[in-house]
Amino acid sequence: MADSVAAITGLDPAQAASYLEMAGGDVEMAVQLFFSMAEGEPAAAAPPPWIEQGFEFSAAPESRCGLLQGKNGPCGVLAAVNAELLAQKGCPPPSAAATEADLRAALAAILWRCASADAPAGAKESVAQEVVLARWEGAVGGPIVTESFAADGAASVAANLAPLMPALRQKGGVVLLCYACVLTRGVEALMTLLMAGRARGNVGAYGQDGAKRRRSGDAGSGVGGGGSACQILSPCCCVAWCVAGVPLADPLKSPPLPVYVLHGGDHFTVAWVPLPAKERFEARVAPRASVERCSAQTVQC
Repeated sequence: MADSVAAITGLDPAQAASYLEMAGGDVEMAVQLFFSMAEGEPAAAAPPPWIEQGFEFSAAPESRCGLLQGKNGPCGVLAAVNAELLAQKGCPPPSAAATEADLRAALAAILWRCASADAPAGAKESVAQEVVLARWEGAVGGPIVTESFAADGAASVAANLAPLMPALRQKGGVVLLCYACVLTRGVEALMTLLMAGRARGNVGAYGQDGAKRRRSGDAGSGVGGGGSACQILSPCCCVAWCVAGVPLADPLKSPPLPVYVLHGGDHFTVAWVPLPAKERFEARVAPRASVERCSAQTVQC
């Protein structure tokens, strides 16, 4: 089906597959999304799998800190948010309960990164940044109403998110988050926008100027320069490293916390290494500089 999308839009196969994934496998919807975004206009309506998706935690005792996904489509957003939440909680076991406050803190961190990604180093909290939130004007899936405010950090974003949390947890919540990120930052690649505050697709160890990328924020998504404490591992990373011979950026191989968003080509999920209680506390205070563990537990979202 990705071939059909590529033939109609002129996209390369990987890009066509991404649009198809966002559209929940619907070729017609994928094409509509492409052309509406290319024209700089919002799509007439978000795909049904997105409209039906909110941020809801699993009720299963063995996976209480995992976000549930109903249908194909919004897995990338759910994985990025879940990864941020797990990192902020210091990599708890899958059975650990997650609260609305945990979710709000994760969403606030993502939006703050979108707002502050271009702020000078060391001046992010000293210079107020504009954050835009979105809510449904009426029925879910219909027109939205936006409001903006000046934030001086993730805590102030979280405070302003509080009244919006019921809408974010219910159907259409992932769409509202996407609107907020894009309106705050501008149209960019969604996954690296959520995780790094800016869209960067270069997973290599060196930039175009040949300089070594030393901070996580310099390579795709991640920490350093305001990124998340977790990383994306995707086919493009593996192809760049193993096939094309491009050295993979060091921060992608060893993030501050052992939390990874995994992309297998048609689905995103999150994997992490649960830490002992003492290390979880230390990680929440100051993320670890390296990870030496080799086993991981996963939650399919």
